[in-house]
Amino acid sequence: MLGLASMPVPAAPPAQGEDPISATRPRRPLVLVVEDQEETREVYTACLRAEGWGVEATCDGSEGVQRALALRPDAIVMDLEMPNLDGNGAIRQLRWNADTKAIPIIVVTGHVELCSGPEAKMVDRILKKPCMNHELLDAMRSVLTSAKME
Repeated sequence: MLGLASMPVPAAPPAQGEDPISATRPRRPLVLVVEDQEETREVYTACLRAEGWGVEATCDGSEGVQRALALRPDAIVMDLEMPNLDGNGAIRQLRWNADTKAIPIIVVTGHVELCSGPEAKMVDRILKKPCMNHELLDAMRSVLTSAKME
């Protein structure tokens, strides 16, 4: 006969609305992709998701800023030439906002010369298009590791 001391203690029930399995897993990083070219956006999204990261995507700088404010992603992949608000304008807004200024930003552009001057100092990495998947993943791992160390 088992005494009370040797009986297993049931685990606390998950919080209301919480998935009991995901509650035990570490949170996966969330990446925001801001890219106006649909095919490129889909390639980046698939590449990042294949690594197990959560990904949200949008097609213009203005919406990218709004999504970054709402989601507070762990990192952002940003194109420069986009409608409504270009990447440099979006980067400035993100860096000037206290809630988003520390989010690592990786610029991926076919026109590296467009990310020069003050904006170049506001980003964590600049990759030239066409960008190979391994280049994007290496840059993402690097900025996510650096962000954790700070």
